[in-house]
Amino acid sequence: MSRISHDICDALKLTHHRNDLAQNPHRSKPRLAIAGGSGFLGHLLAAHFSDKGWDVVILTRNPVHRYSHAREAQWDGKTMGPWSREVDGARAVINLAGRSVNCRYHARNRRAMMDSRTDSTRVLGEAIAACANPPQTWLNASTATIYRHTFGPPWDERGEIGATAEAKDAFSIEVATAWEHAFEAVETPQTRKVALRTAMVFGLDAAHNNVFRVLRRLARWGLGGRMGHGRQFVFWIHESDFCRAIEWILDHEEIKGFINVAAPNPLPNTEMMRLFREICGVPFGLPAAAWMLELGAFFLRTETELIIKSRRVIPGKLLAGGFEFQFPEMKSAVRDLENRLAGHGQKNRRPEGFRGNRHLAALLTRSQSSAAMLPRRVRTIKSLPALRVALSSNLFLENRTATEFSGRLLIGTFCRTERADVPTIHLPQS
Repeated sequence: MSRISHDICDALKLTHHRNDLAQNPHRSKPRLAIAGGSGFLGHLLAAHFSDKGWDVVILTRNPVHRYSHAREAQWDGKTMGPWSREVDGARAVINLAGRSVNCRYHARNRRAMMDSRTDSTRVLGEAIAACANPPQTWLNASTATIYRHTFGPPWDERGEIGATAEAKDAFSIEVATAWEHAFEAVETPQTRKVALRTAMVFGLDAAHNNVFRVLRRLARWGLGGRMGHGRQFVFWIHESDFCRAIEWILDHEEIKGFINVAAPNPLPNTEMMRLFREICGVPFGLPAAAWMLELGAFFLRTETELIIKSRRVIPGKLLAGGFEFQFPEMKSAVRDLENRLAGHGQKNRRPEGFRGNRHLAALLTRSQSSAAMLPRRVRTIKSLPALRVALSSNLFLENRTATEFSGRLLIGTFCRTERADVPTIHLPQS
């Protein structure tokens, strides 16, 4: 073939490439496919990588075009389909799919929690194996809850794995290990795999009832005391550091296997709640004993393991690799989020629980001993938008404490405000 013929072929290829980009502008960007990305973490990552110039596509069961910075493709998390085209040629795939653990662990929910994680991992592996141009990296969600309940030295990635009766975490460990085994079983010779053992992510997304907003709500209501004995360690990470850590893992090809995505300084529950009270400007916080947590978890259809397990986990691989946290301490992380909330016009607002509830305001603005000064019979309290707690007639006898009151009130603290159909609950007399 002559030199002129080569030049003509190259010109035709260039013209075809430009036309293809004009019709499909997303192909000019590195693509990130986020499976199960319609929740809090998916929203964070989609916004972060879109700002970095990535073409982000979310694989979701219900595509409703909720994001301006990401495309959506429908999948069921079980079977192959047209969505697999988004995986072929992607720079990276992140799997966040899995039924929420914030529920009661009965048989149906147990099966859903297990299957939603293992099925989505399996079918993503099938899609990657079938790719003509497989992604360079596959990050699969896991959990740092996999480590053994401990009050001793913190666990890095070499930490001990297993259940503890005190933490009531046997099923969570079963799910976590099955999840990682399903991930390890998939063979992807051209795709690097990393399991993300992620901590609780503190963030501001108002569309999801994330943990920062829940804890802040507790503190502002005067219920920000210790939970149980308060010695259990809480693992966490700021939303900014979470996104930056994911980007760092994608950029560092030497990272394989599993990695802890958590801040380097976990705190005991008592210290964490004191910090939230300080940041929110509330000088007191009514504690919740273990039996109160059990009662509240029953009514809220969740499990106390989410609160009582001690998760003292540190990010060994991130620190060894030189990753620099913007928010290594919880105080700076919580203050940053609170300041950003204040910047959105929420500064100096009174806690919602103080409005229209003179009995609650009276209790929370006096000492615990003042409980006996309140009426012996307190009628239905409308302190929570979604739940009315009718206190028993003998609650405020002189030998009762505000701690008991806080336990009863905690039953409704975590309810979402849209649950307007929740009926009044009349608690049994003490």
